[in-house]
Amino acid sequence: MAPKNNLKLASFDGGGIRGMSQLEIMDGIMHRLTWDNESNGNGLPCDHFDLIGGSGTGGLIAILLTKLRMSVEEAAEEFEDIIEHVFNPKDISASERIEALRKCMENILKKRGLPVDLHLTEDKQEGCASFVVASLRTNAKSAACLRTYPVRNQRPSTITVVEAVLATCATQPEFAPVSAGSGRKAREYIAASGAVNPIHEVMERISGQRKNSYLLDSWPIRGLKNTRKMGN
Repeated sequence: MAPKNNLKLASFDGGGIRGMSQLEIMDGIMHRLTWDNESNGNGLPCDHFDLIGGSGTGGLIAILLTKLRMSVEEAAEEFEDIIEHVFNPKDISASERIEALRKCMENILKKRGLPVDLHLTEDKQEGCASFVVASLRTNAKSAACLRTYPVRNQRPSTITVVEAVLATCATQPEFAPVSAGSGRKAREYIAASGAVNPIHEVMERISGQRKNSYLLDSWPIRGLKNTRKMGN
């Protein structure tokens, strides 16, 4: 990936149904961006940002806006449906809740003409890159960044879009752990309680400061123009 000046970054916090307030913030940002530059954009965040990271429902939102190329309005409509079918029900088990989220995500992919087993990582990144944060079930303090973009020092992941959303949203004990990946790369994930606010992960993905981590990304950068953190 060639170096690029003035990268635009965004970070979406976890927080369950409070993700709707983050979409409202992004809606205001997109209004200003398209107002200031009418000739360069159709109001899609993926056409204006270079990297968006998210954790929990913030990760879900990041995938809707980037991998699925939704407008803020489209993402808000889908998020409202997910709240109704996944977060609002009280008398369901953790397994039933995670399966309800799986069904919602599969329906979203079908509506957009995409396969339900669509891989998260692309062979070649086009447009806005993104990642979601989850933890390995065997190490709840870990922070695994599941990326839509390839990196030189790791083979592409076999994790699907649906699995990535389930992994980042699998808050304990409300949601059951999620098995993701295939073969030797299969892992069990839960939501990353230590990275509810993933702004640090966003910056690390850019700067490559995590020198001793297998998650190290090498993202060429010459300058940052805007960094937006949604939520608290």
